[in-house]
Amino acid sequence: MIFKNGSSGLLLVIVTLFVFLNGRVGCWVMLGIPVSFLFATLIYYAVFDGGINILALITFVMALGIVVDDAIVVGEDATTLFEQGLSPNEAAAGGAKRMFLPVMTSSMTTMAAFVPLIITGGDVGQFIVTLPTVLLCVIAASLIECFLILPGHLRRSFEKMDRQKPGAFRAWFDAKFISFRETYYRPLLDKALDYPGVTLCSALACVVLASSLVVSGHTGVNLITGVDLQTLEANVEFGAGASESDRDAFLKHIEKTLHETDAQFGGVNISGYVTKYSQANLNQEEKTGSQYGSMEVEFAWEDKRQVPPQKFVNSWREKIVRLPYVEQLQLEVTGGANNGRPDISLVLRGRDIPTLKQAAEELSDVLAGYNGVSNIFDDLPYGKDQIVFSITAAGKSLGLTTESLGRQLRAAYNGSRVQIFNQHDIELEVLVMLPDEERDQLSSLKQFPVQTPGGRLVALGMVAELSNRRGIDAINHNNGYLSVVVNASVDSEVNNTQQVLAHLKDNGLKEIKDRYGLTSDLAGVSQRNQQIVEAMSIGAVLTLIFIYLILAWSFASYLWPVAVMTAIPLGLTGAIVSHWIMGVDIGAMSLLAFFSLTGIVVNDSIVLISFFRRGLEAGASIRDAIRDASISRFRAVLLTSLTTIAGLSPLMFEVPIAITICFGLAFSTFLVLLVVPALVVLFENINHGFSALAWFPKKEVAGV
Repeated sequence: MIFKNGSSGLLLVIVTLFVFLNGRVGCWVMLGIPVSFLFATLIYYAVFDGGINILALITFVMALGIVVDDAIVVGEDATTLFEQGLSPNEAAAGGAKRMFLPVMTSSMTTMAAFVPLIITGGDVGQFIVTLPTVLLCVIAASLIECFLILPGHLRRSFEKMDRQKPGAFRAWFDAKFISFRETYYRPLLDKALDYPGVTLCSALACVVLASSLVVSGHTGVNLITGVDLQTLEANVEFGAGASESDRDAFLKHIEKTLHETDAQFGGVNISGYVTKYSQANLNQEEKTGSQYGSMEVEFAWEDKRQVPPQKFVNSWREKIVRLPYVEQLQLEVTGGANNGRPDISLVLRGRDIPTLKQAAEELSDVLAGYNGVSNIFDDLPYGKDQIVFSITAAGKSLGLTTESLGRQLRAAYNGSRVQIFNQHDIELEVLVMLPDEERDQLSSLKQFPVQTPGGRLVALGMVAELSNRRGIDAINHNNGYLSVVVNASVDSEVNNTQQVLAHLKDNGLKEIKDRYGLTSDLAGVSQRNQQIVEAMSIGAVLTLIFIYLILAWSFASYLWPVAVMTAIPLGLTGAIVSHWIMGVDIGAMSLLAFFSLTGIVVNDSIVLISFFRRGLEAGASIRDAIRDASISRFRAVLLTSLTTIAGLSPLMFEVPIAITICFGLAFSTFLVLLVVPALVVLFENINHGFSALAWFPKKEVAGV
């Protein structure tokens, strides 16, 4: 899939290059792609000892547009200088020199987007370290290629080009492109410069509307990580009253309903299954014993099956008739998202087991009320029946204590050694204990003779009260308290995990905690998702700081980096809207793409501001300089964005990263060409009344 989509992306990039650039220039830019990738792969293996994995392959495909962007900026600027009359040598060298600082700054901002995530460390840093490592290798290789290799090829191409006679297609396309730029873009740009405040407010309105999609739940957040092979599991625990024939009949009933469900969806969804007797996986624990049974079903691959596994399980569950002797029945999809772990895990902490168990059962009932939530269980499962005793007043008057009575009962159940003898060099112990038929019968146990401290023998029923109670198989602790973890799975096609958790915390969970005096926290996948959000929140702040410092150093200004960085929220706006349009939740990979997009979207603004600076140095007014810079860089900005989008577009239906970057970059490019110029004028209007903060000398704002 990655190879196929990567090849398709490369083909689209090449087509885009030859449409917008001169054939010779486009050819050398295209040849720089395999050269840069081969060099980057060599660096990745030799320096970082990297290996090929899914994230590395996706990153290489994602970097396709980045590699081309650097070469496009240098090649397009060199071509412009050549068309202005410079010699081939001067044009090639001049393009490389003029674009060195903008391209270097763009590369640094792209890397700065990921460095904070690695600095924060933890599982997130370990998980995403491959992405910035591969990007670093690709960027280094791209810089070497476009500044040390490409200028020489451009010089030779210019020597063979005819300035006066472009090809028929080139002449036709250039005329159409210039007509489009002058007819549509220039008037729109003039309007944006005439009303910079309105332009900024319109952009902010887009940001607010996009944010409202997330806040209102129209665009969900589902931080799924990990991909594993998907299988279906049915796990059963039978009650004590179930006979062997009952257990066999129910397992055969499960098999029958499995085949019926498969036939309902075309009969091609199951590759095979195994039925296991006396074995099950319940509450994330392996259980063995005659009271257990299970079935493991191998689900078909995506290209063969006719229905998603969760939908298959839901239909299978509806067909199963649960009989009274079935105590637990869990049908679930294992593997796949989150490597098969429950989507929701909540830990409750308290001081006694009965209260925790009662609270866990109430929380399970609350979770069951949400659509799409299933396979609810906790890690305090009921075990075998226990016999509980408490000493009566008569027993206490005879001097019996809980410890002394417990010691006698323990000896009766576990055996009391009465003799040791040797036979043929073998030592044998003789134990006396209650017979099996009297152990579990309260009526028999009440006649058990108990010896008092005074030496009297009395019946157990006279000195203690006996009762049956179901016991707990395991006792867990969390942060020094007794605890129970309640788990559940969420069908992503029906409901959203984060929305369920948010509603649960403010409603059912809060009431249960107040009623029983408990504390709670996230566990498992839920806790990991919280850690991802916290790490990325810190990383986002550090990313913005790093990018600002890089831009302030590059521009020698504290003001203009703010104008450049306005592209960031504009890009995120397009990314959020894209998830809403495509009907895809924002996941962990989407958040990574937000960081990648943060570094990429500022690149066009950097080049734009660089040309704006040259216009000011040439003596133009603020308005004329930013307008001329926007017009002259319109083709380059459009082309760099289109090549990145073209390289990633085949992955849009496979990888959320591609959706985020393609739509985010498309939206931000359109607005960068309008909003950034308007902000430059707006900032200068504000700055005109204060001390100059920019790197350029204070000028009259002519034409504003």
